[in-house]
Amino acid sequence: MQTLTISTGLRYAYTDSGPPGNSTNYSTLFFIHGYAFYSTGICKRLVAAAPAQDVRLICINRRAYPGSTPFSEDEQRVFRSGADDERLGLLHEEGKNLALLVDALIVDLDLPPRVTILAWSMGNIYLLALLASINYLPHDVASRLISHTTSFILWDPPDEALGYDRPCLYTPFTDDTIPPDQRGPAFIRWLGKYWTHDPAPRDPHRLNAHLPNLYPRPTTDSMPPEELKILTDFAAASTCDNWVVHPTLMHIVATLREEVLCAPEVVEAWRNPDIHYLWTEHGPWMMFWAKWCLEDDLARRYKDALPREKDGLLCGKEDLPRRKADVPHIKFSIMEGCNHFSQWDAPEVTLNAFRRCMR
Repeated sequence: MQTLTISTGLRYAYTDSGPPGNSTNYSTLFFIHGYAFYSTGICKRLVAAAPAQDVRLICINRRAYPGSTPFSEDEQRVFRSGADDERLGLLHEEGKNLALLVDALIVDLDLPPRVTILAWSMGNIYLLALLASINYLPHDVASRLISHTTSFILWDPPDEALGYDRPCLYTPFTDDTIPPDQRGPAFIRWLGKYWTHDPAPRDPHRLNAHLPNLYPRPTTDSMPPEELKILTDFAAASTCDNWVVHPTLMHIVATLREEVLCAPEVVEAWRNPDIHYLWTEHGPWMMFWAKWCLEDDLARRYKDALPREKDGLLCGKEDLPRRKADVPHIKFSIMEGCNHFSQWDAPEVTLNAFRRCMR
């Protein structure tokens, strides 16, 4: 694990798979982690697989997680109970910090201009914030990021990472039979199962919340308890992520989503990079619900500009009608056979899915 201190004085920890072979024109993938599982742990199998696929993989530990600067007491207060403008401002600031980090690594590591930035699970809140930061960065930083970054990947975001209202379906966080201090670990175990859903009716109550597949074995069950403990940091999550996904913050996240994904200005400021939305076939129900919500949201806002649907998936950029202000094109695709932890269970398959989104 390495660390880098950005211009604001914040320190970030990361792992770097390094340049693949003797290549000088490789692609670089930045990975932003989700709840509790920090990048330098949960991505170690991806890092090992990256050189063989001509990818340089850089996995970032967000603030509060091992090796990175914690949040101050005042920042934690804002997450817990700040006014709406304070909370949105803090999320914007975190997006700006991550953008400064990516830029600093581009410079320090002399990365080729083929950069993709990906976020996993609830980490997509921070990816939205990073995207939004493009209009608030120093000119030289913004110019370098724009010239280097070719694509973004939203990987398996839950509804709360996009600020959508959640239907009354089960998660361990709402289970009154589980002591409050045990709900985080219980949620992680539940999240690591393989689920089969009936998505055809687009009815959330047809999604599976209680009966996981018997096979494959749940990812988190296959990890020895001591390894699972090493890969997670619930104390860090309690200072930030528990509050970022709290229901009282969802309207703030919704504002961020609308700013970035539901209007063209931010993507245009990035010079129209590719935006990919990946979700896993056997992930938990909220990943399907989030996708439906975003598709329906875009359909309502841009019914005259949306691409046709093909086999239930939105078509690519080439199918978009031309107009003065196109909807930000988002390419939706499913990762078949994968669960929410495929970076651990199937790293080569997962990395190959990422590579198909990189250019």
